[in-house]
Amino acid sequence: MSVAGRLIIVLILPIAVCFGAFSAGIVHSRRTLMLSEAEQEIRDHGTALQPAFDAFLMDHDLVGLSALTEDLSQADRILGVLIFDEAGNRISATTPSVPIVLEFPFLAAA
Repeated sequence: MSVAGRLIIVLILPIAVCFGAFSAGIVHSRRTLMLSEAEQEIRDHGTALQPAFDAFLMDHDLVGLSALTEDLSQADRILGVLIFDEAGNRISATTPSVPIVLEFPFLAAA
């Protein structure tokens, strides 16, 4: 094998493997960070909107609640709004414009 071939194997190949491993690690850590930030953002929105939802539910105004959820679902980054009671039964939901695949297991626990 020529000197150039040995240099490629000895220098370039390990560097490429290191870059690949580093890239995979960065992608995984960024995904984990983005999901944790999304979880916190969802919880913050829910906490901020809870008094409005509670008022509609205490007044048994499901029409107003549906109108509020439809208004909320029109935002750019919102795919849909689901409202559950304490027992986990769905009270209200918007119709999503795109199919939703839930990747957030923390939503089921919230």
